Amino acid sequence: MRWAVPVLVGALLVLSLAATPAAATPTHDETTFVVEIQENGDAVWTVSTTYVLENQSDEQAFETVRSDHESGADPSPDPALFEAAIDAVAAETNRDMELTGINRSSTVRDGENVSYGVLRLSFTWTNFAVVTEDKVSVDAAFAGGWFGDLAANQTLLLEPPAEYRHLRANPSTDIVNGGLQWEGPQTFEANEPTVVFEAFEPPPPGLEALLSPMAAGIGGAILGAALLFAWRRDLFGRSGDEASAQAAEPGDDTTEMGAAEPEPATPESGAEEPPAEPTPAVDTELLSDEERVEDLLQQIS
Repeated sequence: MRWAVPVLVGALLVLSLAATPAAATPTHDETTFVVEIQENGDAVWTVSTTYVLENQSDEQAFETVRSDHESGADPSPDPALFEAAIDAVAAETNRDMELTGINRSSTVRDGENVSYGVLRLSFTWTNFAVVTEDKVSVDAAFAGGWFGDLAANQTLLLEPPAEYRHLRANPSTDIVNGGLQWEGPQTFEANEPTVVFEAFEPPPPGLEALLSPMAAGIGGAILGAALLFAWRRDLFGRSGDEASAQAAEPGDDTTEMGAAEPEPATPESGAEEPPAEPTPAVDTELLSDEERVEDLLQQIS
């Protein structure tokens, strides 16, 4: 059941279409709702309404609109719509809520062929979410259907606090840069959307930068050891002439043809060499990457 509160997104759409003079009305392009959830449960809202400025008349009309918007003479979007919603949600949830820090701004940005005029309304909604030990939950903040449904040119983005991540959301949607984004057309039930964010510990600063060179160094050492092993085992297939020439070269301690070979040395009488103890096998699963490289180099040498 939806409360007797103006369905906000529909009301904003009507206001945005009526915000410019009829003689020269820029085309309404899109409306975006960005809700940045804070660790203390507050939410910073930014509502952006974008118009396409196709010609000089559109640009002149938008200058009038942005002036009225920033001065508060003709606010669009209107904070009064959110103030009515806050009163209803506060009564339903039994939480003290307030709308603070209202700010109006506007910009004009150039596109490829046209320009875009953007009106922004930002404010803080206190106690928007519920904070527990390690979770921040947007549970009943949208209850009653005050927000309404998203039209085809509207987007809602809920962003988590710093060092929090999405745990679950209803209805399910896409994750964009860590936040949850719903694009219209999108229908919400009377208590939707609901979101739960959980705290997590990010990796220490600089850890990724440290691990990358280390991994590269280990990989290079393994590659070098493999190449040395292949060269010593003649796995690169040297040419027949090179191999024959190397085999024909006399060594420093070789004898001429027909020379008597030296007699093998005989062990001293009564002396017996103890049998060599077998080297215990190394469990490579227990070795670090550096120890594996050292073990491989020892086997090759």
